[in-house]
Amino acid sequence: MQSYNIIEGLEAQEYSWKKQNPESMAGTPTTESETLSFSGSPVAMKALAEQFLQEGNMELLVSCNITRDVANMAKLQVTRAWYHAPALGGDDEEESGGGGGSSSSQGVPGSSESNPVISFDFTEVQVPILTHPLVTKQQYQEAGKEMIALRMHARGADRWQTFTAQANEVVTVGEVLEGLPSEVVALVGSQEFYLDVVVTCTYRWEVTGDTLPDFGTFPRIESPPNAPKLSGERNWLFCGGGLSMEGGRIMASKTYKSSDVKGWNKGCYPD
Repeated sequence: MQSYNIIEGLEAQEYSWKKQNPESMAGTPTTESETLSFSGSPVAMKALAEQFLQEGNMELLVSCNITRDVANMAKLQVTRAWYHAPALGGDDEEESGGGGGSSSSQGVPGSSESNPVISFDFTEVQVPILTHPLVTKQQYQEAGKEMIALRMHARGADRWQTFTAQANEVVTVGEVLEGLPSEVVALVGSQEFYLDVVVTCTYRWEVTGDTLPDFGTFPRIESPPNAPKLSGERNWLFCGGGLSMEGGRIMASKTYKSSDVKGWNKGCYPD
C-alpha cells in the first residue's frame, strides 16, 4: 500500500513569536514607555525585531511580539520600557530621586507631541529596474547613450537595434552594453521592474490646552523624530497632519513617507 506524508503541506493557521531583552530587570520601572507597530513580511518583521532587541539593557526593556496577519503578512509590536538603574549601594538620597533616577520620564505614550505613539507601515511597490541602486550608483546621464541603451535593453530591444545618441552618434544597443558592467546589463535584462518598500511613519498624540498644533507648510522634506535610517539617498517627506475627536479627547497626527532610492526631489519639495 502506498502512503503519503501530508504533514509537509500543512501551514500553521495561527503564528506568534515573542522575545524580550534583557530576560529580567534588576531596577524599578519608570513611568516612561512607548509602543511601535509595524507590518510587513514575516521575514522582514523578524529581522526588524532582532534590531530592536539589540537596544535592550538594564535601563531599557525591549519586548517584541510578532503575529500572523492576512495575506501571509505579519504584524510586529515593539514595546520599550525604561527602568531606573539598579542600586549599587549609593546614598539613600540619590536612590530616592536625588539624581539617581531617570529624568527622561514623560508619561504615557501619546500624552503629548514630545511623547507620541509612533507607528510604521511597510508597503511593497513596483518600480522601474533602472532605479535599482546597482544602476543608479553608476551615475549615468538620463540623456546619455548608456541610459538609452539600458532602457531599450530593459524593454527587450535587439542588441543590433540602432539609435542616435548625443552629437548625432549612431550606435547599436549591443555596442553600448559591451562597455557597461556585466552585472548591470544582466540585472536590467532580467526584468523591467522590481519590488521596493515605501515606509509610512505616523505620529499621534493628545492635544491639551487651547492651542492647536501648527503643521506649517507641507509637503516638505523633513525627517521625523527617532525615525529608522533609510538606505542610500532615500529621505523623508512630511505629508501633513490631521486632527480627530476620540471621545472627549482631541488627537493630532503627523504623517511622513519615505522616498525611492533617489530621494525626494528638492526642486519639487522645500526642505
